[in-house]
Amino acid sequence: MPVGSANFALAAVVLALKLFLIPRALPMPAFALYLVAGCVTTSSYLLGWQPIEAAWMPVVAILGVLAAIESTRWALGLQSDEERAAVSRWCVLFGLVVCASQRAGGPAAYPQYPELVYEIRLTATAFGIGYLAALLGFCFAASVGVKRYVIHAAILLVRLGAVWALLLVPHRLWFPADLAGGAVNALTLCAWLWLLPRRRRLLQGLH
Repeated sequence: MPVGSANFALAAVVLALKLFLIPRALPMPAFALYLVAGCVTTSSYLLGWQPIEAAWMPVVAILGVLAAIESTRWALGLQSDEERAAVSRWCVLFGLVVCASQRAGGPAAYPQYPELVYEIRLTATAFGIGYLAALLGFCFAASVGVKRYVIHAAILLVRLGAVWALLLVPHRLWFPADLAGGAVNALTLCAWLWLLPRRRRLLQGLH
């Protein structure tokens, strides 16, 4: 099967997995919106609507950051509001440090999409990676956190890390790298489907 066809088939699988996952993500609004926006970009990719895909990619990147920030409340659900706020401030600071380190390298040319789209995605993704790395570092160092949602944050970190790595791949290697990124995408979605409770089971647990 040609690489392009494999990418197309994997994107179709990823779209189906996102649609299955969205109902389970509804209790986390930012994460659910991140998945919905991802459905738009994946659908645009499958239909060959590159301008629409490019226009929505910064939205996906920003929603990924919001999903990372949102994960603090869930991962530290047993901690006080003051402790969660303090940890979140530390995570924001570390995310900004990672952003600054990434920006120090200067703008990079990426022929797949307009430069502004590329820079927004790269900067937002770098911030999300730094934020989640700091959050997980705190959870492991202090031995705190709700296990299910600490794992959720770890999966999101893996996903953002794969996106960031794909953005740094030379253009000549884009198709095989996109295929590898799609495989990571599918695996993280499967991990979330295994991890997050079904909507019915979640509602039963709240009563």
